[in-house]
Amino acid sequence: MMKNIIVFLFSVCCFAQQQFRTSDFGYSDDVVKVEECLYKFHPDERVFKVQNSYTTAFEKSYFKKQKIASFFDEGSSVGEYHYTYNKDKTIAAIVYKPVNGSFGKLTEIHFQYEKGKLKRMVIAGISNTDYEYDAKGNLRKETEKDLYGNVTEIADYFKYTAPKTYEKTKISYDANKKVTFTTKETFVNGKVVLKTAQSETLTWKNTFEYDSYGNLIHQLYDDASELRYHYEFDAKNNRIKIAKLSPSQPEDHSFTFVKITYADGTISGDTAVDYDFIKKHDKVFRERDSLLQHHRKVTYSGNSKGYLQLLKGENSDFEVQDTYDNDFTKVVKLLPSPVDYHAIVFCEVDNSTHFAKEFFADTFERHRWFDLEQVSSPTGMFWMKNEKNKIFIYKSGQFLSTANFSVKPDASDEKDLLLNDGINNPYLLKAVDEVEVGKLYPIYKK
Repeated sequence: MMKNIIVFLFSVCCFAQQQFRTSDFGYSDDVVKVEECLYKFHPDERVFKVQNSYTTAFEKSYFKKQKIASFFDEGSSVGEYHYTYNKDKTIAAIVYKPVNGSFGKLTEIHFQYEKGKLKRMVIAGISNTDYEYDAKGNLRKETEKDLYGNVTEIADYFKYTAPKTYEKTKISYDANKKVTFTTKETFVNGKVVLKTAQSETLTWKNTFEYDSYGNLIHQLYDDASELRYHYEFDAKNNRIKIAKLSPSQPEDHSFTFVKITYADGTISGDTAVDYDFIKKHDKVFRERDSLLQHHRKVTYSGNSKGYLQLLKGENSDFEVQDTYDNDFTKVVKLLPSPVDYHAIVFCEVDNSTHFAKEFFADTFERHRWFDLEQVSSPTGMFWMKNEKNKIFIYKSGQFLSTANFSVKPDASDEKDLLLNDGINNPYLLKAVDEVEVGKLYPIYKK
């Protein structure tokens, strides 16, 4: 993982950097701090959550410190980059330090110069990279070697028509000096516009388009899949909102929100999620949100079985509607029960839970509407058991990991079980031996 982080850092600019400045990353020179949060939609929880965050501090437009974090269900991993410079403001060293989690290990990157040009980059304990230049001072070749002197990568630069317009080929080798990966890139004004890559088994091509400010707006693959980027800017034309969209795979959409601090203390942007921006660019989320708003305006009369109906189609297809024939299919989550062939339906409109007995059984009649049984719980949590008395915990459209809970008999009533969520919140499962296998039952607060 550490090498991936380094590769990401150095791939932002076209080739060997002698400085790291705000302008290299699209920010104005008066920026002193940039905070970014990247959000992705989590289908299990049906919300946008922070997946990565980046906080970068600048000093007189030069990178000083960068903190990166990735967030998981189990916690987070955090690491920091520290930048130091020579007197002529060329980069002297970058030190990476893991703060917590498994985000790589302590790594030092040192830069050596000759006649004002970067001559060697040393990643301590990993590799050395040497740089060669042509008569005009343009970078001509990079040679990366491992600690034993074996060549692991060679990059050639050629066809210069301007200092930042050229072509580049890069070849990677394994320990047996066999070619494992080859890339060819075309750069215009420092931006890659065409990239072809070939491994031992695959070949692919990407094309890139940019706006007039150099921001990436379109990335097209040779299989016709694509990525599209949309931005919002502050008064100084710095990016404060970024949408990265994958039309063929909307579940991969991501949205980045940026807070920028300027040298005079003023602030623009915010790292909080902006749902209006998301709805503007994410058609799937916009339609879903529109359905939610529409359905929440509907008032229902009392019904002991609830207000939703379920239809089973072919294969795993299903439809859900209310008693007024409003389509709820896109605002519910249908989950197979871990016991028998039942289905559990979570409705986002009112956060209600519904039960469909034996929905996944072959005997369940297709192409016919059935009333869903609505179930309720004062805690919003439910439980069920299987034939071997194994307990399953359900909440808001998903079964929770039982590793996070402890269960023991309730001292005040031997028929009940005491459930603890690991943060000292006690819950009660009532009459455990008397309930029906595979059916949902409410969990009570102790």
